[in-house]
Amino acid sequence: ATVTFCDLVKGPGPCTDNIVVSECGVYTFTYTVVNGPCTETIDFAINFYEIPSISIAGTTTPTFCKEYTYSVTDGRTCQFGAVTNTWTIDGGYFKPSGLTTATTISDGSAATELTVVWDDNVSGPYTLTVYGESIAGSCTDTYTLTVVPEIPVIAGQVKYWNEEETYMPTPFPTIEGASYPHDYFYVTLHNSLDDVAIDTLIVEPYLDEVQTGTDTWTTIDLMSFFGVDLGNTYTSTLSIFNVYGCEGYYLKIWDGGLVYHQNPPTYDAVLGANYTYNNWGGVNATDALAIQLMATNINIAGAPYNFNWIGPNTETPRFGYYSSSAANVNSSTQTNPITALDALTTNYRAVGLMDVFPYLTTNSGRYSPNFRVTGRMVSTLPEMTWNTPFDLDNVPDVVFNHNDGIYNNYLYYDLATNHQYVSEPLSLLSTSYINIYYLAAGDINSSYTPTSAGFNKSTPAMNLEYTDELIVSKGDVVTIPIRVDRNAELGAISLDLTYNASLIEVLGVNYDKENFKVDAEKGTLRIGWFSPVPSNFASGDAIAMIQVRVLADINTDTRFFELGANTDLADANALSLKDIKLQTSAINTLDAGLFITNYPNPFNGKTMISYNLPSASKVTLVVYNTMSQVVETLVSSYQEAGTHEVEFGSTDLKAGVYYYRIIVENEGNTVVETNSMIHMQ
Repeated sequence: ATVTFCDLVKGPGPCTDNIVVSECGVYTFTYTVVNGPCTETIDFAINFYEIPSISIAGTTTPTFCKEYTYSVTDGRTCQFGAVTNTWTIDGGYFKPSGLTTATTISDGSAATELTVVWDDNVSGPYTLTVYGESIAGSCTDTYTLTVVPEIPVIAGQVKYWNEEETYMPTPFPTIEGASYPHDYFYVTLHNSLDDVAIDTLIVEPYLDEVQTGTDTWTTIDLMSFFGVDLGNTYTSTLSIFNVYGCEGYYLKIWDGGLVYHQNPPTYDAVLGANYTYNNWGGVNATDALAIQLMATNINIAGAPYNFNWIGPNTETPRFGYYSSSAANVNSSTQTNPITALDALTTNYRAVGLMDVFPYLTTNSGRYSPNFRVTGRMVSTLPEMTWNTPFDLDNVPDVVFNHNDGIYNNYLYYDLATNHQYVSEPLSLLSTSYINIYYLAAGDINSSYTPTSAGFNKSTPAMNLEYTDELIVSKGDVVTIPIRVDRNAELGAISLDLTYNASLIEVLGVNYDKENFKVDAEKGTLRIGWFSPVPSNFASGDAIAMIQVRVLADINTDTRFFELGANTDLADANALSLKDIKLQTSAINTLDAGLFITNYPNPFNGKTMISYNLPSASKVTLVVYNTMSQVVETLVSSYQEAGTHEVEFGSTDLKAGVYYYRIIVENEGNTVVETNSMIHMQ
């Protein structure tokens, strides 16, 4: 900068015409006047500024309706002195500003960063201008950023709320090469302006790459996908966005069943054709225990329960709206709707004693849907949000309400369209994408994995091993144990067993009738038990005793029981125990002569000694200790041919090794067998 002083100088002395400075800042100048013996000196300061050199940093290709941050880049070299920035927008509005329509406004402040929302309420050009000023009227600069906004999309995925966020069923063949679709989910886009359906979307994988706006979606990433570009033609001259702009969009979703595309489309399938009606699953005794804990207001979101995907019990509603709804299986409406009845009802459904959850209102005869639905806005697709709880105060969360108004019966022949789930209005300010989550009512531990489209296989969390053998005859009634291979403290037991109904007939189990169900036609046995007061089992103890009748010849290698996917053992904190193996006994109907064994072995408390008699005989069965002293004579009688069982053990039995000897006498022949067993304490 240059300052001229010569015209200020008076007198005969020399004058320096210009003074040059190379940096911004404050300079002190001294002006001295000498007049003979008299001298006068004056100091004064001058501020030297650099002319502002500003620019705007931010996207030039925003999407309508979304929030974007723009900032001023100050290109001055010396950065001396504050620059006041005045922002002007044409085609959008600043946030926070309280404005609901786009206009030209100014924010006369020194702000270097502002949030902008672009919308289409004014015609282009769409510009953002900053006027920077450090000295009024002297040091100024102006920069204008021209943007070309793009039409937004509303897109998402439909998934199950579990750790893997499993994709829900899509119209994808369950068998390679097949043409029969698995199921269709439908999503309808609405706008509250006139509350009509704008577009109905079929939830499906995109088998070819799809380009919409600035995002590319591919098949592998986006199963169970739906999406609509708001730039699509809505009337002969206007797009969806031209008509509705940024506000008021909401979604309706429902499971439409096995309905093929029609023109015009129809969605009037009954619930009995739907995946979510026929494949309600994943709910077991562990869930019932968790609901029981919730009913007593225990904060299972924290230690030692650690159900991190469930909100705390201080939420309103308690445990968060999604978890509360899933736990409240009977849809009761009292202030604290989660009760012990919900836990009991869940266990009834888990074992198959109830087909549909009841709806507890004064209008009797109503039934609740099998699934709950909610949504969460996400920044991109695909995106996982597990295990963040759902909270009414969480801005990205979108509540979906069951659209049945008068609580229509959730029954087989009810229309699927009567049971749509309706979202609250979507906020497009930060995102246009949404994950819509399904959760089976009662599935509090979110363990269910939908087996859809042939690529999700639901498998049991543990194995069933056949570790010993029972020798029986066809037609015999025997008791088959299901044992644990290690010590366990159990608060919930869920046994999901399938069996070959042509080989065995299940007659009963050692549980009350409300804790199990046998389906002889399908060959299934489900057992469900839970209690906040746990039961202790030692290694080898039976957690279930199943009485069966042998219907056909079976050899040792035949697996007549198999575990289903809902099998689960949990501790008193409702935490699933993954490191336990289940064991049972094989059956052999071959004529193997005299055979004797016991189970469990080792045992704690009591064991069952089982033996097979080839023919009617006089039997003596005696237990000895290691000193050859008789501990107990268990049998001394004449018995018919076949399999026999006798229990051994008492509370005062000492730990150690014991021997049991069977003596079989028949027509002058005597056969003796001796085996050992171990009693543990």
